[in-house]
Amino acid sequence: MNGLPWLLRNTELLTMSLFTRKTGRKIPFFKHRKKFIWPLFLAVCTFLLPPDTSYAEPPAIHLVRIETLAEQVVGEKLVTDIYRRAGIRLTITPMPAKRAIMMAVKGEKDGEMLRIWNFGEKYPDLIRVPTPISSLKTQAFAVKTKNILIKNKNDLSLYRLAYVRGVQHTTDITAGFDRAFDLSSARSLMRFIQIGRADVALTSRINGLAV
Repeated sequence: MNGLPWLLRNTELLTMSLFTRKTGRKIPFFKHRKKFIWPLFLAVCTFLLPPDTSYAEPPAIHLVRIETLAEQVVGEKLVTDIYRRAGIRLTITPMPAKRAIMMAVKGEKDGEMLRIWNFGEKYPDLIRVPTPISSLKTQAFAVKTKNILIKNKNDLSLYRLAYVRGVQHTTDITAGFDRAFDLSSARSLMRFIQIGRADVALTSRINGLAV
């Protein structure tokens, strides 16, 4: 397996953010330089409360993420650590991409983490948390012996493509191509091109190299 010498969106990093429902709970997020403000505010408010005032701990925030993707695993560790330092309880559940979307849109979970910018345009019921927490570049992968050469996006139409179902950046790139197969995981993509069912696998660079 070999990464082709070409990156889709080569001059632009796709930033990824958290998304939450407009009518759901507000999800706090913090810029790095302000990471100590929120816990300090909580500490001051707690100190000022009368001695007999009871404090009810707010419920944990429940997010979902796409399962099996390397960048999502890294993002989960980052977000979990940010919220832990802020003193906010957080749980993150991995699941298939399309199911994760539905859980967030229907309000069964508080939001979804690590989606690209235009994900919010496609799902207007969700609010994009404006602070990016990660970035990615879309990478094409192919079997070395195939000698596939891709110089621009239009060249993709010459090949049979495979991408992970429900992942927005590769869904956007393959839109309009007749020979594009959506599969369940990046590992499935690589097996698919190894057995000759597709010519090119499209996923993030970190995800493809991690398989």
